[in-house]
Order: sequence, then C-alpha cells, then structure tokens
Amino acid sequence: MAAPSNISLQMELPLATHRSVNLPEQQPTDPTITGCSDNVGNELNPENSDKVYSIIVLRLSSKYARSAPGILKLCQAMFVLVALIFLTTAEPGFAGYLLLPLDWHLRIFVFVAVFCFVFSLASYVVHVYRLKDTLRIDWNKFDFIMYCLQCFGLLFASSMVASTVGYYDAMMPHGVSPLAKKHLVITSVLGYVSMFLYAGSAYFSGKQWHTLVQQFSPYRFPSQGSSSQPETPTTEAPNLAGNIIV
Repeated sequence: MAAPSNISLQMELPLATHRSVNLPEQQPTDPTITGCSDNVGNELNPENSDKVYSIIVLRLSSKYARSAPGILKLCQAMFVLVALIFLTTAEPGFAGYLLLPLDWHLRIFVFVAVFCFVFSLASYVVHVYRLKDTLRIDWNKFDFIMYCLQCFGLLFASSMVASTVGYYDAMMPHGVSPLAKKHLVITSVLGYVSMFLYAGSAYFSGKQWHTLVQQFSPYRFPSQGSSSQPETPTTEAPNLAGNIIV
C-alpha cells in the first residue's frame, strides 16, 4: 500500500554536539636557539632545539699586518728560522750537528728556536684574523709574559751556542771544521738579534696592557697636580712679640 503523497516524511536529525579538542600546545621558540635539519625547508628537529650553535667569522685585519707589532712578529719568525737553518747545516748529513761535541748545547737552542718560531706564527695569525676577539683571554698580558720568557730563553740558548764555539777554539782547535764554527757563530748572532726583536714585542704588549689596566681600573687615584680634597684655610698664629712691654 503506497503512502499518500501529501504526507511528508520528517526525519529527526541528531543535534550537532560541540566537543572541545585539546590540541598540543606549541612551545614558544627562542630566537637565540637555532635548530638543525638535514634537508632545507624541513621543520626544526625538536631534539636539537636546545643546542646553541656559534659561528666564528674570520676577518682579516690589514691594519695590524702593517703595524709595528705585526712586522716584528714576521721578523722574529724569519730570523729564528734562518738561525735554525745555519745550525742544522753546520755539519753535512742529516742531523749532522748532533755528532759535534757538546751537542746538548745545540739541542737547547733548537728547542727554544722551534718554540719561538711556532709561537710567533700562531700569535700573528690570531691577531691578523682577529681570533683574539672570540677567545676570552687577556692577550696583551699573555703576550707580555710569553715574550719575556722567550727573551730569556733566546739569551740562554744563544749563550750556550757561543760558549760551545769558545770551547772548540780553546780545547779542540783542529777537531771541528771551520765551516761548522762559522755556522755556529752566525747562529749565535742571529739568536741575539732575535732576542732583541722579542724584547720589542714584549715592550709593545706591556705598554698596551698597562694602558688598558689604567683605563678600566675600578680604582683611580687623582694626580698630584689636581687634588679633589678641599683646601682647609690655615690660620696664622698672632704675633705677640709687639704686645710685650718691657
């Protein structure tokens, strides 16, 4: 039996229910913290979100390369290297100078010269490429101490080489070749010249260190000419000599 056409079917639709969905909260990103991802455009890796990456930018300082301390460092490395070449070629053959009498005197000079050569090049690179700005070290104080130690080291090592030549002339006049003696004399002279070059670098470093210490010192004492204390008036004692009646 067919349903009449004038009867409309009504369907009760369920009312829409609103549910609160708890979405995961997005943690605020700190602009100072940078993440790292394998592919460009991917999202930040949450495991690396707590890591801080620092970038060191190398800047060439041509001003320091043309300054007196920079030129001194290059001269130091050159003179020490030439002194090492003359010492190691005093006798023919590989390490022939070690066969000479009193070779331990020469070993001391080789050790001091190699240390000074490496330090001069490393200090030049640190100052020219401004790596001292990234390393939190008082470079003026550090350079002053190191250059003073190298001055005393070169003085001692050069004196040892000079004493070796004097020993050869006094005790072994014909036991050592004249070429070896000549090389040792040149090595000693170059060692003394290098000592004065390192003394110049110690002077410049100490001067800069003293200037910075006085500029940023928390205790500043007034100079003798300008005194900050107010002057107290001095009262002269009355002259009672004229009031005495004889």
